[in-house]
Amino acid sequence: MTRVSFRARSAPRHDGEVDQDLRELEPVWPEAPRHGPDGPWPRYRFLPGLHPHPRRHPDGSLHGDPEPPPGGPPEAWREDETWLHAVDLYHRGYLWEAHEWWEACYFATRDPLHKQLVQALIQLAAALIQEHLGREAGVRTLVAKVVRRLRSVADALPPGERLAGLDPGEVLAQVEAHFGPAAGRAPGRGDAPAGPGPRLRLA
Repeated sequence: MTRVSFRARSAPRHDGEVDQDLRELEPVWPEAPRHGPDGPWPRYRFLPGLHPHPRRHPDGSLHGDPEPPPGGPPEAWREDETWLHAVDLYHRGYLWEAHEWWEACYFATRDPLHKQLVQALIQLAAALIQEHLGREAGVRTLVAKVVRRLRSVADALPPGERLAGLDPGEVLAQVEAHFGPAAGRAPGRGDAPAGPGPRLRLA
């Protein structure tokens, strides 16, 4: 899998110094149902330059915690706590943290379409961070990859079929609506982002 950088171009090494121009990430879907196990959320939504790295820094929110467990096959998504927790983290705005749990799904699955879907979600989380940081070039690059992967998965599935509880066509439509021209959508319907990010509706 191509590695995705979540680092801000000018983010300092975190030694107590904070970039005062950065603002906290917000939830993508605050009212989303919680699908995974109950438990506390991380202390902060990691943003490069604003917080210590969650794992590498001694003060990180996940420092010393165990790595996410491997994910399961897409047909067993309802019992896959790694997959469900990643979706929960994403909806609460823990975008870096969601990507880490999705990576555990990516490396565990043997289903090529599932790999494509998970990688699209990892890149979607990265694109939302780049958008938050105002990195337009990074947003365009990542969103193009997200759109390509989601379209490939949607085209490969029979009409109406879901994968790991998600409708890739629905996710694609939300990505296009949110990112507008950056997603290849024709301009003219309003270029402002449609809310804080695409929602992932599991069913």
